[in-house]
Amino acid sequence: MEKEPGFHLPIYKSRLTIEQLNYFIDVTDKMLKDGGFATMDARKQLVGEFDEGSQFNLNKALWHDFDQDLQLKMREYALKLSNSRYGIEKASLIQAWMVSQRGGDYNPLHSHMGVLSGIMYLKTPDQMFREGSVDGYLNFSYGLFSPQSLHFMGTNLIRPVAGDLFLFPAWLSHTVYPFKGDAERRSISFNYDVKVAKVEERP
Repeated sequence: MEKEPGFHLPIYKSRLTIEQLNYFIDVTDKMLKDGGFATMDARKQLVGEFDEGSQFNLNKALWHDFDQDLQLKMREYALKLSNSRYGIEKASLIQAWMVSQRGGDYNPLHSHMGVLSGIMYLKTPDQMFREGSVDGYLNFSYGLFSPQSLHFMGTNLIRPVAGDLFLFPAWLSHTVYPFKGDAERRSISFNYDVKVAKVEERP
């Protein structure tokens, strides 16, 4: 789990296995080609601003084999966030959706529903990124500007790589910046409902 200087809320970062990455690329390739596996077009439900990109909900059945591994990561994250005082008693998937973005597409500042959310990146071509620019980056924002208390908004700017997996509290605001060119940025986002319980103290 990585914690950026000046950003006091840790974001969980892990990596998909090669098998997981290839599986989700294959599933989303089929969705983009002919709508296979998709339950519905999600563009009207979500905040993304798209000219050419697509957003599809994922059928929960496609999530089954991945869920067990992801829940282990969520449990580790919950313990880290609470200094081992609270753990996850139960976690259930609310929704998962695929995001395919082309040049000019982006996600404005937003948060998610549920308790824990995540993003996994499937495709992040190098041409999305330009030196000295935030093009193509993921940016988390935490806190409000208050000059009286010297409390400034913290940001965590991340250049994602294919195979990256991030977990974060669902309420945490974030944005995904647009990029230029013909490349495709592809990711899967998801929300979980989580029941948290206090970890029993050991003697």
